[in-house]
Amino acid sequence: MGWLTGLSLSLLRTAGIRGMFRLAAAPLVIVLTNPIVVRVHSETLGGKRMAGRAARDAYETLEISLRDEDGVEATPVGLLVHGRRFAFLEGDDLVVDVTPARARDLVHRGVAERFVVDGHPARGWVRVSDLLLWPELAGEAHEYVGEPPVGGQS
Repeated sequence: MGWLTGLSLSLLRTAGIRGMFRLAAAPLVIVLTNPIVVRVHSETLGGKRMAGRAARDAYETLEISLRDEDGVEATPVGLLVHGRRFAFLEGDDLVVDVTPARARDLVHRGVAERFVVDGHPARGWVRVSDLLLWPELAGEAHEYVGEPPVGGQS
């Protein structure tokens, strides 16, 4: 099943799995004059990829979990620590700024892809599609970007 109607998604969120079985047992007649279908996969709008629901929800969870950390802000351009961006959502991927060595390791192991800007890979920036890895890598990026420069605090 590659799509769900907006009503199906709403019922699933409201009723949960157990409730869906109860709802499925009752006859339900809906007349649609102009059916609206919500695709689960990403769509494009004006040439830019829009994030799917799961990616947006995972990113929102990251924002909530990190917003109480010292110096962290959730902005329209991404997550910032002390004014410097360390993570943002690009399509269905999380893009994070990690050490260059860590970026090479993640790309080498196939966990991430280099983030490309104007045809060139951005140093230390990688894009990660596996939602389960987002909290760990966002945490690493937060620590890397948010730590004070060596010798800068003495």
